[in-house]
Amino acid sequence: MQKTKLLIAILTTFCFTSCKKVKNNQADATIYVKQYKTNAPIANAKILITRGKPGSGVGSSIVDSLFTDASGKASYKKTLDEDYMYYAEAYKEKYFDTHNQQVSVTLGQKNFNTTIFMYAHSYVKLHVKNVNPVNQFDLINFNSGCYTYSFQGIIDTTFLLCDNCSCAWFGDYDFQGGAFITKNNTQSTQHFSFTPPPRYNSCKH
Repeated sequence: MQKTKLLIAILTTFCFTSCKKVKNNQADATIYVKQYKTNAPIANAKILITRGKPGSGVGSSIVDSLFTDASGKASYKKTLDEDYMYYAEAYKEKYFDTHNQQVSVTLGQKNFNTTIFMYAHSYVKLHVKNVNPVNQFDLINFNSGCYTYSFQGIIDTTFLLCDNCSCAWFGDYDFQGGAFITKNNTQSTQHFSFTPPPRYNSCKH
């Protein structure tokens, strides 16, 4: 009988400590920051905790900032205003920030965890060769959001392909491209695909 009472007391104590609830205005969150596709942890990434009105779906006001440790993890425990919704976004040099891909941080849930995935910067060098030139008026054009590349005649060149003004692409993301070709006044399009690996070198022209 004494053993039964002792067992009940132990179970009651265990439930009291492990089943303890978090108040509706408290955050008890673990936030991981990892590289897209590889799931590699990103250390020393800056995390911004933001808040927004319910229904807005986005946090617009910054309420806190913290940094990930060597394992790409950060803990966030704080009492907040439960009249708002809370979000997290990440920043790290040589990675694209996640301002437009915020993740939700739920209040009132013990041991809540979420993961932010970041794209590393990548740079693309494209080798272009006119393997069957017709004459010096052959044209190969590439258009992007920030640049137009035009090559004429007998072409065999390598250049840094920039789709935006920073020249950086999403590492490990699948892209589609196209070249506009003119030969004998006949125009055609050649499509290609590529997946740039994450790189950390600077963009040089």
